Amino acid sequence: MFALLVSMSVFGVVMTDKGNDNPNWEYIGPQQCISGEKESGFAFTIGDQVFFKQKNLDGTIGPVCRN
Repeated sequence: MFALLVSMSVFGVVMTDKGNDNPNWEYIGPQQCISGEKESGFAFTIGDQVFFKQKNLDGTIGPVCRN
């Protein structure tokens, strides 16, 4: 359990560093996407699906996996 919490924390720090420095994320459900830099931000996928989207600085959720 401790390893899972540490892994999630490291993931959050790494992905926040890739994004807009906003540590707030929202579950968006499974969305088809390929990992990598997109117009709508960096996509980190599991099985070619993205499940969480980093919130914009104004608190909104932008488009998911837009090229």
